[in-house]
Amino acid sequence: LDILFPRRCIFCGELLDEDNVSCTQCERSLPFRENPLCDEMMEPLDRLYCALTYEKQVPKGMANFKFHGKSHLAAYFVQLMLRQMRKQLEEEHIDLVVAVPMHRSKRRRRGYNQAELLAKQLSAELNIPHSTCLKKIRRSATQHELSGRERRSAQKGSYSCEALQGQRVLLVDDICTTGSTLKECARVL
Repeated sequence: LDILFPRRCIFCGELLDEDNVSCTQCERSLPFRENPLCDEMMEPLDRLYCALTYEKQVPKGMANFKFHGKSHLAAYFVQLMLRQMRKQLEEEHIDLVVAVPMHRSKRRRRGYNQAELLAKQLSAELNIPHSTCLKKIRRSATQHELSGRERRSAQKGSYSCEALQGQRVLLVDDICTTGSTLKECARVL
């Protein structure tokens, strides 16, 4: 299969001769955040951690993961996250790992929820239970097509949650732009 469908870097598309998902050059130039703890106050979130900035080759790699059926890339992106923030996450004393949910119609079309794949992989790596307590109950417009103001209003009333009491939750999403989705999910949690 490698002869017919050679492995290519998920970021730049260069041919790979090893069993990797990215080439050495792209791997070396990934835009890791110096400090994974973001400075912006994101109430009702207690803290926001980000491993990479959404620039350079990251948008193409994330598009491959999200839109081109490359669900296996969840493990790779989780390893990048843990490279930057394993210590911080372990110090948080997290009780549950929860993914930002996707509406069932969108999930059916895509075949998977990339945030859920990341959350399950993080759950396994950190040995913390994964929960599906958060549900998307109302379809909303595709976020990357909306302005910041439209994103905030589109998410209102889109989620529901089973009762949680006193648990520390690691809420996982693939991309944070304005934080509207994460804020609404955190409010519901």
